[in-house]
Amino acid sequence: MPHRLRVLDRAARDEFAAERIPGETRDLAVPAAQCGARHWLPGVVFWPGNIGGIVNGPLWSLPCEALLYLMLFGLGVCRLLTPPVSLILLATGILCLQIELVDNSFGSALWLLGFFAAGMCLYRLRRFGPRLFAWHWALLAALGLALSIPAGQFIAAFALFGSYLVLYLALNRRLPVVRAARFGDLSYGLYIYGWPVEQCVVYATGATAPWWVVFAIAAPLTAAIAFLSWHLIEKRCRWQSRAAARPALAPAAATGD
Repeated sequence: MPHRLRVLDRAARDEFAAERIPGETRDLAVPAAQCGARHWLPGVVFWPGNIGGIVNGPLWSLPCEALLYLMLFGLGVCRLLTPPVSLILLATGILCLQIELVDNSFGSALWLLGFFAAGMCLYRLRRFGPRLFAWHWALLAALGLALSIPAGQFIAAFALFGSYLVLYLALNRRLPVVRAARFGDLSYGLYIYGWPVEQCVVYATGATAPWWVVFAIAAPLTAAIAFLSWHLIEKRCRWQSRAAARPALAPAAATGD
């Protein structure tokens, strides 16, 4: 694996570096084997740094999402969306994180397979309701995640323990409810527009502003763009589901009892 990265890095630098980064800053470029040439545009450099030419870094996840949801669709068509299959996918995803299979194969979907499969497992087990998201299980997951740090296995452990904790916190009724969607579902807009807006802010300030100034300027700008994106584009393109009621994930999930 390391020698493959070196070969790809050298070839990508020879082909793309002359177009996208001035000569005095070419050596600062992030290896294309790590960030991918698809994140760059010829001649576009926001600032002379190792990620100064990346137009929109978060777009790397889109091929992963597409492949994983296609996998989910295929399993559903084949009637294989079962707990055993989900557990096999979870184990496979964690194994891929251990044996260096998280390269660009399959759109880098193997990198996220374990996390995705963890959500599948928890969804298939939703019938257990409050017993699935009880405080003692959350404490055990937090302990497992903490122990993974000195063991050097935090990323692999997060696929199992971290995914559980994320859903535990999201479904815990004892936590205050934040009306995050009162202006619309801005989550995806914040995700895909945040990076280019920050790059533009860095460019406009001459790459001299500290991070907190960049954040203070970029956050409201990104929120405004996400608001427009939701109301003008995303909301109009949603799948129009029928009025049939859908079963809840867990009627009394994560009450902490």
